[in-house]
Amino acid sequence: MKRRRGRRRKLRVANKIRFAFSLTLIIGVIFILSFSVKAIFNKEDKNKVVPKAEKSNCSVKDSEVKTKNKSEKEKSLESNIKEVEETPVSKDEEVIEKKEDNGDKSYNYKEIFKDSLFIGDSITDSLSGYEVLDERNVIAKLGLTAVGAQKEVINIGEGNFSKVYILFGMNDILMGISDEKFTQNYMDLIHIIQKKLPNADIYVQSILPVSPKVQNKKPALNNLKIEEFNSALIRICKDEGINYINLRPILKGKENLFEPDGIHLKYAFYKQWLNYIINNNSQQ
Repeated sequence: MKRRRGRRRKLRVANKIRFAFSLTLIIGVIFILSFSVKAIFNKEDKNKVVPKAEKSNCSVKDSEVKTKNKSEKEKSLESNIKEVEETPVSKDEEVIEKKEDNGDKSYNYKEIFKDSLFIGDSITDSLSGYEVLDERNVIAKLGLTAVGAQKEVINIGEGNFSKVYILFGMNDILMGISDEKFTQNYMDLIHIIQKKLPNADIYVQSILPVSPKVQNKKPALNNLKIEEFNSALIRICKDEGINYINLRPILKGKENLFEPDGIHLKYAFYKQWLNYIINNNSQQ
């Protein structure tokens, strides 16, 4: 009996050892497998390419958009300010001005002045720019002077014009020349026109006044200097027997006709300008 009991005890101990060993082996295998699987998944995650926008949670992109929007707003504001200060009135403003300008009689200007030629700087250029007259009836451009116009009138004889209206002076004053040099350049221009159009009547128009605020921006261009040059024009017109038209009354007490720069003029002025010429019988 004692031997059997000893054997049973030995078997129990052996079974416990085998069970413990098996359990340890299984746990080890599970641990190894789990570690291997985790390593495989980590490797796959590292190989994935994450877009820059996702990594940064779009914070950089949002910042760029905000900066861009701010920049565009600032540029738009600067552009609007520049347009108000420097450019002529818009088409919508032209329409408003035309409706408000109901104190002067309207004419078919293109028909009345079909045989006339207007020569001058940017002020005269707006006669065709505003479509008051046809382009063929206007020779003018920004910054043009009496001496510069001599090259512009080379082919005017082909137009067969019966009347020529000249308006120069502002750009000549800004050049810093004397009134004597100015009138000499003016007469040289008139002589060229007389050779090209010997039968045409020539009209010298007075230099227009400017708004008082112009003197702060361009001290050289002031109404006192303009009057000095106009007086010189009156003298040469008397000496040469040339028609002189004083346009200054058109702008007397009408500051609203000036553009913001105080030099150039709005649409309403051009209608009054041509009406003034018509009413002074220079078209008859």
